[in-house]
Amino acid sequence: MNFIVHLDGRPGSGKRTIGAILAARSGARLLDVHVMLNPAEAPFEHDDPLHATLYEAV
Repeated sequence: MNFIVHLDGRPGSGKRTIGAILAARSGARLLDVHVMLNPAEAPFEHDDPLHATLYEAV
């Protein structure tokens, strides 16, 4: 089953922490507001060579 979990709350309330735990336990990818600031983080892990390629292109 495919699904999206959307967490909303005040800054510093633990949204990213909870999201990271949910992602780790479910094998999913965590997409947070920081992805908008660095879109290379969404499709590729930081140590993936394609991350640097996309980062430079963006």
